[in-house]
Amino acid sequence: MGDADFALETCYYGSGLHSRPGTLLLTPSVLIHSSYSWRQTLWAIGEPRIRIEVQLSDVVEVRRCPLSALLGLVQLCPESHFRVLERGGRVHDLILQRGSSDFTAALTKHKIRLTDERPSA
Repeated sequence: MGDADFALETCYYGSGLHSRPGTLLLTPSVLIHSSYSWRQTLWAIGEPRIRIEVQLSDVVEVRRCPLSALLGLVQLCPESHFRVLERGGRVHDLILQRGSSDFTAALTKHKIRLTDERPSA
C-alpha cells in the first residue's frame, strides 16, 4: 500500500448481484481488487477471498458509467461505477463507495484514457 496512488477499503468488484466487496489499490503499474472473505464481512458470506490484478499497461480505457437505480439499491448508494477495459477484451466493473475524484485523478496521472458515459446535467 505504500506505493499506492489510490486506495479504498470499500469497493465492489462486479456490477451484478454477485459482486464482491473488497479493497481497491492503484499503484504505478497495477490496479488491484482484493476481495474480503466471509470471515471479514457478512457481505461476502460463502465466498472465498479473491485477488484481481490488472496491469496498467493492458488497460485500454476506463469508463465512468451511469449508476442504475437497481445498482444503487443493491450496493447501498455507491458514489460511482467504473468499467475497466483491457487490451485482451476482459472487462472489470468497480463500484466505489466514495473517492471517485481521487480515483479519476490517479488514473489521469497514469495517462489512462477516461471516458465519462454519464448523462450531462
